[in-house]
Order: sequence, then structure tokens, then C-alpha cells
Amino acid sequence: MTSPHISVILPSYNSAHFLPRSIESVLQQDFDDYELLVLDNASTDATQEIVARHADPRIRAIRHQVNLGMVANINYGIDNANGRLGVILCADDYWSPDFLSRSIAVQQTRPGLTFTNSMVKQDGKETVFPNVFHGLHVIRPWRLLRHLHGIPLSSLIFPLGANRARFDDRLPFNCDLEFVLRQMIRRGLPLTFIDWPGVYVNLHEHNETRRYDIRQENIKLLEIVSRYTPRGWLRTVLALQHTRLCHV
Repeated sequence: MTSPHISVILPSYNSAHFLPRSIESVLQQDFDDYELLVLDNASTDATQEIVARHADPRIRAIRHQVNLGMVANINYGIDNANGRLGVILCADDYWSPDFLSRSIAVQQTRPGLTFTNSMVKQDGKETVFPNVFHGLHVIRPWRLLRHLHGIPLSSLIFPLGANRARFDDRLPFNCDLEFVLRQMIRRGLPLTFIDWPGVYVNLHEHNETRRYDIRQENIKLLEIVSRYTPRGWLRTVLALQHTRLCHV
């Protein structure tokens, strides 16, 4: 059996209100060489009924009997994905129909990590997220550390393969940013920004990230990243950011 080009990992917990739109946005892609892993993290809503409506053979539905936590559920998908590339689609987000085709076209010319800008949906309104990387194409690690600007998780495409990387479950708030920095610093993978809103991000009162103290989470991120950053100018940027946050 031929492996799909990309594995779409869709972690879900009690997201029945958003799940039909997110699944349909995958099925409506103009690139069809993918598998879709829908990972139900022991939901108590209608998630299973919604997933069962779709008979597409590219869909693999997995239900956990106990809640693993958000990051562990994502890592389960990474461990069980068959694609050459991976991408995570949060259950409350969805994609433009050409998200995969445009992102993979960039991957073919510049293999590594790619992400797009996002369209934010809040209170029934849509606005393009004011991304600090606007106008850039190649993003360097120091710029991520300078801004501590998260990568829209639902737009991040990354390589899989035998030595696939997992997300750090110590950083539920910054797991995406730490993952990207680790791939860039330890593996030398380039990060390419596609300045186009390929993903629609829903902001609502139940968003996971609303539960965290951003300053403390950023301090924790910097301390973890410093452990694998070699001495040099990048380590200096880390130390300066850490000092700034600790004395706010």
C-alpha cells in the first residue's frame, strides 16, 4: 500500500459544534493524496456520530477511552501517521480549499517547515491576523525568539519519517513554537512563511490557550529551548528575553 503524501492529524475533544466544518474543509481540498486521522480524546458529546457520517476511505477514526491531554493526543497522531509530511488541524479551525496544494508546492521547492498566515473568526467577524512576519519568506530562529510569536498550529506542515519529532507535553501553550524552534536549532530545518491566510482560526471562550498565563508560559519555553541551543548569539537572545520577562 502506497503511503499518502501527507497525514492530517485532527485532535478533538468535545468539539462537535466545530467538527463538521473542519472535516469538510479537509475533504474539500483540491489536493487529495492524504489521510485524515480523527483522534477523539474521550469526548462526551456527539463527536462519534459526526465522524461516522463520513465513509471516505482516507479517514481513520480513533477514539481514546480516557482523555490523554491535548499534546499527548497530537503525539499519538504523529506516532501513527503514515504520510511523508504531517499537519495538525485543530478541531475548531478549518482550511481554505487550496491550503494543502499551496503549502505542499512550497514544500517541494524548500523542504522543511512551512506555515501560513491565518484568518481569525471571532464574534461572527473575519479578519486577517496581523502577523509580525508580514513581507518575509524565510524566518530565522532569532526572529521567533524576539517576538515569541506562536505559529498557527493548524497551518504548520512538517516532515515525518523514521526520526519524526513529537511535541513537548510540558508546554501545552507553546508546544507549536517549541516544536518549530527545536527542528530549526537541532535539525537545521528551514522555516518558510507563506503570507496568505490558508487557515481559519476560531477564537471562542473555550479555546485551550485562554487558560494559561502567557508570561509564565513564555519563561518556561525559553528555559527549555536554552537547554539545546548552542552557545553563541542565539543563546544571547534567549538570555535577554528570559531576563526581560522575569523582570516585568
